[in-house]
Amino acid sequence: MMLDVQNLFSDQQVLTSATANVLLSSNTIDLLPTSVGSLGYVPTADIGRGNEANLFVQLTADVVGATSLLVELIVADNAALTTNPTVVAGSGAVPVASLKAGYRFGITSIPPGITKRYAGLRYTFVGGAGTGGAATAGAITAGVTLDR
Repeated sequence: MMLDVQNLFSDQQVLTSATANVLLSSNTIDLLPTSVGSLGYVPTADIGRGNEANLFVQLTADVVGATSLLVELIVADNAALTTNPTVVAGSGAVPVASLKAGYRFGITSIPPGITKRYAGLRYTFVGGAGTGGAATAGAITAGVTLDR
């Protein structure tokens, strides 16, 4: 499997926060402008069309402090992933017993139908010792790859 830095959402991103149980990936991917082309059409930035674009989402350090973690692929109108965010795919809540280094989340491909400009990941923690359910330890690497 090959990952490149331009297609990484998280590169050993630490999954801890003193203030929130929701973290966004440290990077977003710009899927190209969605403006009107010279022939009057709106080009799509749908990376789910054509060759399958796979997602690689793996913990690189054990998660501590939360009772479960949900990973979601989201798209939005801005790079900060805060304007009109939409969930495209999700892993479902994974219990802390499984959240060990090496665990791979079940989001395996990017579905067709993406029409917003920016894509990223949202990590949501439930319960545990951290403030508001946030984890006290953990790290993740995630990105787009064309192979398994």
